[in-house]
Amino acid sequence: MKKSELRQLIQEEIRTLLSEKIDREIETAIRNNIITSADEDYKKFAKSGKFSDVEPKWEWDLQGGRQFVKIIRDDKGSRSVWGFVAQIDGILKGIPYKRGDVFKAASFNAPAKHKRGNVFVKQNWHWTGPDYLI
Repeated sequence: MKKSELRQLIQEEIRTLLSEKIDREIETAIRNNIITSADEDYKKFAKSGKFSDVEPKWEWDLQGGRQFVKIIRDDKGSRSVWGFVAQIDGILKGIPYKRGDVFKAASFNAPAKHKRGNVFVKQNWHWTGPDYLI
């Protein structure tokens, strides 16, 4: 087995293990509300400019952790964090948050301080990431 095949196999196994840590209700809300809305927002953006391709070329990946689900946009190997969704109630940097709250990414591994909305509340999500403070 080649190194690249082994690396890909390991990454798939890690994704499987991380996806098992995601609350199913949260995952459904992310896919139905955030991902659908973000892709639609991109299509509107692409149609407004002079882009030949209106369909998004990226894939979405969800990684579960103890407190947050990380939403990753994978554009042909270039991965960036779209944002985070809280799986449980808690406190982040001294500010309380509720299950389903959506956060902008402060870094690849950490959410920003303030919530930007809630995944269970229908709203328009941008393809570039969560809005600034609401």
